[in-house]
Amino acid sequence: MLRDELSRRIRAPRAARELLIDLGAFLFPMTCLVCRRPLPPRRPLAICRGCRTRFIPVRGPTCLVCRAGERGPAGFAAGRSCRDPGHAGFRVYAAVQMVKPADGLVHALKFHDRPDVGATLAVFIARRLAAERARDWDVVLPMPLHAVRAPLGA
Repeated sequence: MLRDELSRRIRAPRAARELLIDLGAFLFPMTCLVCRRPLPPRRPLAICRGCRTRFIPVRGPTCLVCRAGERGPAGFAAGRSCRDPGHAGFRVYAAVQMVKPADGLVHALKFHDRPDVGATLAVFIARRLAAERARDWDVVLPMPLHAVRAPLGA
C-alpha cells in the first residue's frame, strides 16, 4: 500500500513536467537551426537529421604545423598525414569541416549572440569525439575570435 502511494506521488511530478514540455513544444515549436524546418519535440540537437547528414566529418587529428605549410594546394587535407614526432603537441581534432552548414552555426554562435547554438554544437562535438575514439586529446577548447573581429578592449 505504502509502496503504491509513493510510486504514484513520484510519477505525478514527472508527468506534469512532461506535460509542460509538450505544451511548450506545441506553443513554441523548435525549428532546425539550419533549414528552419519544424523539429519533433524533445530533441537533444536543434539540427534536423537531413542537415546533420550534410556535415562533413573530419576523421583523425590534423597537424597545425603541417597545415600552415600545406594549406593552399592541399586544401582540407593539409596536415592530415603528419608523422613527425616533433609535431605531437600541435595535433588537433575537429568535428567537421568548416563548410556549409557547420560554418553558419559557428558564425551564429560567435557573431550573432546565439548561445543556444553552443549547446547543440557541444553535444555534436562530444558525439564526434566518442565516435572517433579520440583518446590522445588533453582538452576541448573553443576557437577564439581573430584579433580583427574581437571587440575593442578584449
